[in-house]
Amino acid sequence: IVDGEYAGCIILSDIIRPGAKKLIRWLNKKELAAVMMTGDNDRIAESVAAELGISSVFAEMMPEDKVEQVRSFMESETEGEKLVYVGDGINDAPVLALADVGIAMDISLCRTPFLPIWLLC
Repeated sequence: IVDGEYAGCIILSDIIRPGAKKLIRWLNKKELAAVMMTGDNDRIAESVAAELGISSVFAEMMPEDKVEQVRSFMESETEGEKLVYVGDGINDAPVLALADVGIAMDISLCRTPFLPIWLLC
């Protein structure tokens, strides 16, 4: 706001890491389900998912929403399936502990393609 008038806004966004598209293509080719669960708004989540080739997106999720969703996924697992959750923040700690396999990533140190996803494998 400048002189009482709206002057604009600044939008901050994460970048899609190099190699992320290749990783999602590989998962799809192996028939492993990739699902994006994020606290980002619907518009941003759908845009990122579309760019990466992820068809299942859950947006505007609080940590407790992620826990509830992962519990639901795990209840529907068939024998031999496992849920892997990759998370990048402290908000993901409850889901990382709940998943069959939890992988915590430190984005500041990470040089590999990464996206918070879960897989049934």
